[in-house]
Amino acid sequence: MKRLATAVMVFGLLWPVTAIANEHPEVWGPGPGEFRWVSAAWALEDDSSVSTAVPQRLRAELERRMLYFDENSTCPTPPLPQWPIAEDWGRFDAAVLLSDVAVTASVEAVLLGFAPSGSPAALVVLADVVTLHEKSYQPRYVLVPLNRTVIRGRAFCGNETKGKYRPTVGTRIVVIGSLSDLGVVPLSRVRAGSIATVGEDGTVTWRWLGNTGPLTLGDLHAKAYELASSGLWEIVSELRWNRDGAEARRARVEFGRSLDGLNCDSLRVFDSTDGPTVGCKPARER
Repeated sequence: MKRLATAVMVFGLLWPVTAIANEHPEVWGPGPGEFRWVSAAWALEDDSSVSTAVPQRLRAELERRMLYFDENSTCPTPPLPQWPIAEDWGRFDAAVLLSDVAVTASVEAVLLGFAPSGSPAALVVLADVVTLHEKSYQPRYVLVPLNRTVIRGRAFCGNETKGKYRPTVGTRIVVIGSLSDLGVVPLSRVRAGSIATVGEDGTVTWRWLGNTGPLTLGDLHAKAYELASSGLWEIVSELRWNRDGAEARRARVEFGRSLDGLNCDSLRVFDSTDGPTVGCKPARER
């Protein structure tokens, strides 16, 4: 049923590192044993039982969830998050400046699967990628937590998102976030980033958390270009590059908080005794 191209031995388990017939990953993570997502096609057998290849912790969680929910089940309201607010504080400017990906793309495929907690998540395959500014990387996937999805007759309920975005093949979307290995942009409550859908008329509707930005495709390109070319991109380079560790995280959150506190639509870099700093552009310069 499952065709693996290659595998590595980790803690006594075979972990596929490349994938199913269409060459999309079945297991994705930053390093051996540190998986962030597994496909439902890899984790579940044809009879909906959990594969013996699935690590015990995830297998126990999936089996527990499958005891209580069938495809007609409704999901309980996810609890309020107990972890810190997102690094961008729901602000478009901060999301772009703290991210190395800002693109529009078409949804080529939606691969359903699970996070390590057993919560459902979709690995969205991207095509026809167009960068919003010249310094953006081009991703291949975006990993999106789901609030509820039905897989092989079972409803799987999420615990990491309110499910504002449900990926649909053929739609055009905006992806903002940080690029990880295999070209994946993972979204989470605590990281800068966002998703929006693009209508046929060019209208932009923001779907991820509270992040809002330009409401037309033309304004979106113009704003992203302004942010990346006005000196702001350079002074945030260290925050964008250094994403790991408690100190780096605090610095990124503080930057998002500082932009949120400015409460203005146009930013610029000012010189100060402590070096370059970001402030509101005077009205006469806008």
